[in-house]
Amino acid sequence: MLFKLLFPGVIFHELAHYLACILFGVKVFSTRLFDFQEAFIQHAKPNAWQAVGISIAPFALNNLLAVWLLLLANDFVAAMNPVAIVFYWLAIALAFHSFPSDTDAINAFNAVKESCVNHLRVGSTRKKFAWLILTPFIFIPSLFLTGMLLLFDKSAFLKIVWVFIVVWTALQPQQLALFINSIFV
Repeated sequence: MLFKLLFPGVIFHELAHYLACILFGVKVFSTRLFDFQEAFIQHAKPNAWQAVGISIAPFALNNLLAVWLLLLANDFVAAMNPVAIVFYWLAIALAFHSFPSDTDAINAFNAVKESCVNHLRVGSTRKKFAWLILTPFIFIPSLFLTGMLLLFDKSAFLKIVWVFIVVWTALQPQQLALFINSIFV
């Protein structure tokens, strides 16, 4: 029921994967965006960094759009415009479906693992040794990140908590502006 109610978030989730494929030069074979049973993007096998970018694209795009929609909704509320309800609903749908699916996280993890293993197998002894030292700094964070993504993908409660965080952040525009300024200053 929650999936169908917040389905626009799924559309934008898959659209973010599609846009990331185009941005990273990964060929897209087929897309299914408007299906209540299963939406997906089928694409060529990406390298490790492309896979990570494609996997986290929905998190970046959906949350940015959600905050933007919430800020617009706040303006509509101030103007007593009932369209605000639609913007709030879309923003909640986007934030709820911003986390990569288990397939996304597993694909990114496997691509990073495969890249590390390949670098350890080929090249000069010096390169292999360098990758042996670098691999824990690449592999362990990717394991942690994909584990966290899988945790959020499997827990509706954590997704709801995330939606509340995004909504609260957007309802505090002065604090959001201060945060954004602190990043760029």
